[in-house]
Amino acid sequence: MMLFTSIYAILQLISSQDWEIWSAILSRPALFRKLSSQVSSCSQLHGMTLLHAAVRYDSPLDVIVEMIRVCPDMPAAKDCLGRTPLHVAAGLKASASLLTILAHACPAACDVQDEGGKTPLHFLCIAHACYLKKIITTTQNDPQIMKLSWPCYHTRSMQLR
Repeated sequence: MMLFTSIYAILQLISSQDWEIWSAILSRPALFRKLSSQVSSCSQLHGMTLLHAAVRYDSPLDVIVEMIRVCPDMPAAKDCLGRTPLHVAAGLKASASLLTILAHACPAACDVQDEGGKTPLHFLCIAHACYLKKIITTTQNDPQIMKLSWPCYHTRSMQLR
């Protein structure tokens, strides 16, 4: 129980978004690796890593970059649903900068399918579905758009009606 209590305290630091403390922790790589290992091995967290949590709580990009520098395997880690931190970021409408950092850190994560068969791109499309539907429905009769030979565009726009 003591370990879980300390892990809970670690996660509270992320959820409270106290990035100054995280910067201090990250300045001590051995400490960060130890904390990261404790979180990753805690069965109650279902495979979530500190990077999954940091992405979920919209950490500053410099914190994310430093986490990846100290623990370069974290971007490839999957939670119990088979989701990488890139899946999490895509589903939360993360910034393009964050998505780029995660994709560059682990290019293979772009193609990873979770237990439901979804890749990070699926999550990105789902997260932006309302916006995409609005674009498609407002441009479907635009003569400039109609000139384009995008069979998938025309097929998809018909399905959205």
